[in-house]
Amino acid sequence: MGAEMSNTDLPPGAVLLPEKAAPPSGLPPGAILLEDPYRKAAVEEQARLPAPGVVSDYTRRLTQGLGANWTDEALAGMVTPLEMVKRGTLDPREAYNYAKARENLILEGARERTGTTGSGAGTTGSMAPTGATGSRSGSGSGYGY
Repeated sequence: MGAEMSNTDLPPGAVLLPEKAAPPSGLPPGAILLEDPYRKAAVEEQARLPAPGVVSDYTRRLTQGLGANWTDEALAGMVTPLEMVKRGTLDPREAYNYAKARENLILEGARERTGTTGSGAGTTGSMAPTGATGSRSGSGSGYGY
């Protein structure tokens, strides 16, 4: 028998289940793809919107780097109240999941369209000095710098 496989060895959206039928191509035996309702809603929403421009993609990658890879989470959190109204839910967790799926999709598209040079923009953003993000030396932070 082969080595045991865990769910962490699978591609995103796949989970191991008891082997009952032949898996779809590209998945190991016992794995199936599960539909993510949040991602599905984000894909449908993106299909209705105009495609972003190149400058927008590079800006997204740069700001993702400036935000230490937390920009998508921050943006999703900021639009959660709007998403609650849009989806008609009182559960902020549910609304955040929809907002986060949209941000993930936008960032994935930006990564695909910008490639290596976009990675450079993200890296540049992550290496920016603290002053570029609005913090100044002697700003009264209490830490002496």
